[in-house]
Amino acid sequence: MKTAKKLILFIASLTIFGMIILLSCHNRYTGPNKRNIFEEGSGDYILPANFLLQEEQYSPMSPDSQAVVLFTNECLIPALTTTSKGTLIAAVGCGTTKGRIIGKRSSDFGKSWVEFTAFNDSDFSDSHVHPFFINSHDGSILLGIATTNSSRNEAVIYRSVNDGISWTKYGTNLIMTNLIPVTNKGVELTPDNSFVTYGNGVTLRHGTNRNTLIFPFYYQQKKNSKGHCTATMISRDNGESWEQLGTDLGDFSSFETKLIELADGNILLYMKQPNNNQAAWFLSTNCGSSWDLKTTFNAAAWNDNISHVDFTRYEFNGKDIKPNGAKYALMVYAPRTGNENGIIMTTTDFNSGSSGVPAYRNTISTNASSNSYPAITILPDGTIATISAETNNMIFRRFNLSWLTEEADYVDYDNDNVLK
Repeated sequence: MKTAKKLILFIASLTIFGMIILLSCHNRYTGPNKRNIFEEGSGDYILPANFLLQEEQYSPMSPDSQAVVLFTNECLIPALTTTSKGTLIAAVGCGTTKGRIIGKRSSDFGKSWVEFTAFNDSDFSDSHVHPFFINSHDGSILLGIATTNSSRNEAVIYRSVNDGISWTKYGTNLIMTNLIPVTNKGVELTPDNSFVTYGNGVTLRHGTNRNTLIFPFYYQQKKNSKGHCTATMISRDNGESWEQLGTDLGDFSSFETKLIELADGNILLYMKQPNNNQAAWFLSTNCGSSWDLKTTFNAAAWNDNISHVDFTRYEFNGKDIKPNGAKYALMVYAPRTGNENGIIMTTTDFNSGSSGVPAYRNTISTNASSNSYPAITILPDGTIATISAETNNMIFRRFNLSWLTEEADYVDYDNDNVLK
């Protein structure tokens, strides 16, 4: 009898243990024939129980479904990122108070937000400031601040090791002091009126790029505004120090640049001249030391009524969201005229900057402020988040890839790289 009872208890315990294992496996997304990019023990974000990747769900999540007024109409240029732990962090420069950056963070995918302070407003009280984010390889977050005051040439890096709750200053003027002097028509140019491209820098993760951070540093020159230059700035110690690779890029009249790392480790640079509505693509195969012009300003991709842009790969923490999606990347853009914010997705890594790139394209909002500055990031559940000025407020939006691929037009370009 005792033996039978022990056997029954053993079978019951084994059954309960098996059910626990089964539920545990069910609650962690792996998907059929899919790599689990959130594997426990890898240091990556762990999805909540019973959570499926949004882009795998059948019902598209539209940008209007979770729109939130994140900042009021006193704000200008935003930045947005997602940490390796899945926390959303947003910041924006204040347009009415010099030196003020307003920051907010969300740990529930944008449903609720908590404001944070990185520094005192008085630290930059003589300048309007612009923010940008970079995710370091060690899991910390960098907040870059650039002044827009010709009498104060400064770019400062702040670092957070707790997902944006608190920040410490890495150093003063880390960028401007390391610029390489350049010449234009025999005249040496002196940096002045710094302006780091808003939004995000890039955490290099692919190809032979390892432990490197990069961003394009756009700045104006003195001597009657001889022109504007873009320097390629990199850090190999998680943002503690920076150096310039190669010489400045541009014809000294370029206006705005954005970088995106390709799946093969090459780096693509998008340069925009909003005044004449032209853009060009440059490609670097050596981490930004030198650049090759791939598409000239006279035949630039997607220059039809597109003003400011931001890029992101369709990956989280350096790992692809979709199987066979290594070349998926997205570009969010603001209108040059009108009020339609839009998004473009490539499945070919923008064809490495060459012409004739097919893409999915759709409108995110019809309430965008003309000539606004958008920012974009990817959340660990595969959804896409943007922030941009709409009806004079900064609006946060979140949607999934199913909405874009099922409802957007699949567009192509003719031989002149103009939308058909």
